[in-house]
Formats: sequence, C-alpha cells, structure tokens
Amino acid sequence: FLGKCAVFDGRSFIDLPVNDKSEYQTDVYSVSVWFWADLSAWARDQREGGWRTAIGSWHDWYPTNHAWLHLGFHVDMNISNQVMISAAQYAFNCQDSQKIEPCRWYHVVVRVNRNRQELWVNGQQVSNVDMTNAYLRHEVRILYQKNWDDSQWHMQKMHLPNILCLGSKSSQHHNPWIGKIADISIWRRWLKPFEIRALYQQHVSIDKVKLGSFVHGK
Repeated sequence: FLGKCAVFDGRSFIDLPVNDKSEYQTDVYSVSVWFWADLSAWARDQREGGWRTAIGSWHDWYPTNHAWLHLGFHVDMNISNQVMISAAQYAFNCQDSQKIEPCRWYHVVVRVNRNRQELWVNGQQVSNVDMTNAYLRHEVRILYQKNWDDSQWHMQKMHLPNILCLGSKSSQHHNPWIGKIADISIWRRWLKPFEIRALYQQHVSIDKVKLGSFVHGK
C-alpha cells in the first residue's frame, strides 16, 4: 500500500550531505516515515548494542555537534528518537511504551523543537519529552558533566545535521537497519495532529495524501 520502498540488509546505506542545505539547518522540524523491520534485525550485534536506526544524523563524537536525529528502535525496547542539546551533549530520548514487532509496518512521526520532543506511532502520540529542563535528559555523552542552571540552559542550542543517513545512525554506518523504509518526509514545522493521522490512515504514498494545498506551503 505504500508503493515503492527501500530495502536495507544491514550493509546498505544512503548518505545525504545536508550541511550546506539551509532548509535542514533548523531546530524546528517534523519527520514522517514508514518502516518495517525484518526478524533478523533482532539478532544482537555486540558492536551495535542492539540498536537499529531507520533514519539518523547522529555524529556525536566530541567536539562535533551534529547529533540532530536518531530514529529507530532497540531490540530489547521500543521505537524511540533522540535529540542532542549543547556542546556538553545532553541527549533527550523520546520512547514508545509498546514493544515493536517484526515484519509489521509502522508509521512514525517525530515533532521536535528546542523545548519539546514528541513521538507519534500509527497516528497516536505515544511519548513526549520536556527539554526545557536539563535534568530530564536521558544521558550526558561527554565525560565531564556541565551543570547548567536555568538561566544558562535555555541558551544552549540543539545540534544541527551535517549528513542525513538512511538505514544507519551516522556516516560511519553504526546501528544498521535490516528491513524496509518508505515515504520519508522532513518538514520545517510541526505537522498538525490531523495531518499525522491522515498520513497514517490514508495508507498512500506521501505525494497522494489529501491534506489540502496549504500543507506544502510556508
């Protein structure tokens, strides 16, 4: 029902340089994607720690500040997305409470801005994270921990992307996807709830979704 899709075998990837594309250099965005994970994706690879990434821009080695998006799932957990804020690399994780099943299509949308992150699965909001509070972060990646007070934290910026990777976490091709990915769209605004539900319920490719002409406008 989704039309054409890309098939990834854990050794195939698509890397898209976006560091010179202004439309991607934003801290307000939505990502919509359909994905399907093969049963073999649950075979744990010790090097990957059990993570499978459908779409990522997660170049998180210090001092690079390009950890913008990390959308996929963990074999022992659920669908999740991560966002990184500040040079001290505070990672905020937004995660579904329901376990993902193999060989099943899922429609996933993340809505992100500097203050908040939301995760939608199959037309329903399943999780959200308040990123105005540094203490709600999932982890701090840098070995030293910067203790921001409230007046400092709100000035810390989200990371921006340099390479957008389909089928892996980063251009080093960590956390490879094994399965199918279809109809990825990235928006420089938050999709409205009725738009997210339409993308899921109509079960057609992104160019055929009937939302009204304003959706692809400003």
